Amino acid sequence: MCLEIVHAMLRIVSSNWVTSAIQIFSRCYITFAICTMCPEVCAKWPFVMMVLSWSLTEVIRYTYFITESIRMTPPWLTVVRYSTFFVLYPTGASGEWLCAFLALPALKARNLLSLELPNALNFGFSLYALTIVVLIIYLPGLPYMYTHMMAQRKKHLGGKKKESPKH
Repeated sequence: MCLEIVHAMLRIVSSNWVTSAIQIFSRCYITFAICTMCPEVCAKWPFVMMVLSWSLTEVIRYTYFITESIRMTPPWLTVVRYSTFFVLYPTGASGEWLCAFLALPALKARNLLSLELPNALNFGFSLYALTIVVLIIYLPGLPYMYTHMMAQRKKHLGGKKKESPKH
């Protein structure tokens, strides 16, 4: 996934590297910082909703990429590729947010990956505090990402153009 950001930065693919980085960071953060540190979250329904949304998205996305690379994309697949985000993005993102939120008590109680001051490095870190910051960032980030997806849909599917009346 991280190479997708590099590919976008090097313009090997036409993706926006910033939006790629946001999506990949959120998935990595939830997977490693939340699900790994608080595996009990994985037994909850938001985790299932998140993983199903991610999985369906990737199956559609990579099927589209494969057919595009051999120039054999059926029109219906393009529509599916640029329309399923209407449902899969909110369910995936809300699943991510809820997983992080549900992990907060365990992160606080376990003090996982924390470095408290004072110490020789004169640096403090709290996974609990970082998770709160990430949860707050999701609030403006979600509309930004959703409108980006809507712009991508318009770019690839276009809109119906009305014919001008003939005189």
